[in-house]
Amino acid sequence: MQTTLGQALRQERESRGYSLDEISRNIQIQIRYLEAMEADDYGQLPPNLYLKYYIRSYLHCLRVDETDFFQTYHDELNKIIHTGEETPMYQRLEKVRFSRFRKRRLLLMAIIFVAVVTIVILMIVKATDFTLFSEKSSRMVSNIPQTNSVALALKEGIPTENVELADHTQTSSAIDISLHFQDTCWIQAEPKGQPLFERTYLKGENFHFSGEELRLLIGNPGAVKLLINGRDFSPFANPDRPKRLHFSRENLPYLLTEMNYAQKKPD
Repeated sequence: MQTTLGQALRQERESRGYSLDEISRNIQIQIRYLEAMEADDYGQLPPNLYLKYYIRSYLHCLRVDETDFFQTYHDELNKIIHTGEETPMYQRLEKVRFSRFRKRRLLLMAIIFVAVVTIVILMIVKATDFTLFSEKSSRMVSNIPQTNSVALALKEGIPTENVELADHTQTSSAIDISLHFQDTCWIQAEPKGQPLFERTYLKGENFHFSGEELRLLIGNPGAVKLLINGRDFSPFANPDRPKRLHFSRENLPYLLTEMNYAQKKPD
């Protein structure tokens, strides 16, 4: 019976008096691999590609002519090396699936990245547009032309022939409000940025405000003489009812127009 490759290796080692432990230390290959080679159990070894290297190192340690050995066991060695090299179909399919999965994942990540960048850019653009729009609106409000008083009068159904356009040169700065009390009157005032206060004024007393905005509640409008930027807007319509007024640079033109119309409106 012909000697196998593993049996030949063991015979060469034993004839020279080497132990597997000595060979393992010399060639730095684990004993379990050497035992597998001598037992022809090549399934326990790393990929068959390393088998020739292991045998050559083994023979060098024993000082055996590797050329003669490989010629003798050439066919068997090639058969062992090529056995199992063909990748099973299921493994090839798994590799193809994994490769496709990686490509899809990379594509999906790229799409998500582009989408996120696009959303961020759109948010920045919208925020910029909104800021520009707000600034433009503010400039438009601060430069309202006199014709706005007529437009507001038409919106509220006030006849335009009774409308006197307000002097906007005065409303571009602080609003000046003066109340001269001709009888006892309770008021509630809330200047912008200041706490609300209440007080009952007596005949002959005065209240004065100069600033950007004022909310005012007058309990007895018939007892008050109201001056706005030096112009007299009393008496009030319906003087026996409490009057609530809101003065600001934005709504002052319309407020003056409305009060002017109320003064001229026939009873």
